[in-house]
Amino acid sequence: MPTHTKLVEYQVGGARIAYTADAVSADGEVAYEGTIVKNTADNEIDLAFDYADVKACSIYATTAMVVETNSTTVPDDTFTLAAGEQLAWTNNETATNPFTANVTKFYVTNSDANNDGTLKIHVLLDVTP
Repeated sequence: MPTHTKLVEYQVGGARIAYTADAVSADGEVAYEGTIVKNTADNEIDLAFDYADVKACSIYATTAMVVETNSTTVPDDTFTLAAGEQLAWTNNETATNPFTANVTKFYVTNSDANNDGTLKIHVLLDVTP
């Protein structure tokens, strides 16, 4: 059974004030890790799942990227990530699932003119019927 863990550390003046680990397990997962070439618009990634099944997710980009779901013209969800930024979520949080519709594809734009970027998408799913 796959487990995804979201770690959060908070420091003040270099001293750790708080550290939490939120581990979530489920029976399925989908993932993509790859390079998005510089100056690429709407790079298609075939990764599909039902949003109601999502228990945890992480989207991380090494360069500034825009990640859209299902469409390039009218996406269901759009995630704008700065270089080195990560979107991370678990179903134990008060925040809602960042996905608002079933995902059939991702479309990724890397507008960095000089650098290819690495994109990592990991989604933990409860696929029990």
